[in-house]
Amino acid sequence: MLALTFDEPEETFDNPFMNQMTPEKTSPAVAYLAHESCAVNGEIFISGMGMVARLTLVAAPGYLSETMTPEGIAENIDTAMDLTDAVVQNAEPIPHGG
Repeated sequence: MLALTFDEPEETFDNPFMNQMTPEKTSPAVAYLAHESCAVNGEIFISGMGMVARLTLVAAPGYLSETMTPEGIAENIDTAMDLTDAVVQNAEPIPHGG
């Protein structure tokens, strides 16, 4: 029982959100991904509450400098973190400007 696992009163977990977290809402994704006919490999999925979605890393173009310094990074941190033109990462090199 989930409540016992977390050493919390059972009524703590009696809410609409927690009531959606059932094996029946996750197991279809598990069954599909484990089946021999599934061609998906090397991916990460989020599954639960009746949904399944790919989870992936993205790489942004970032900040590029020939003379990288902590100060330069501090001044350009917004550029380094900007996800505009970010690309999903597979097993390929991360693209960058310059």
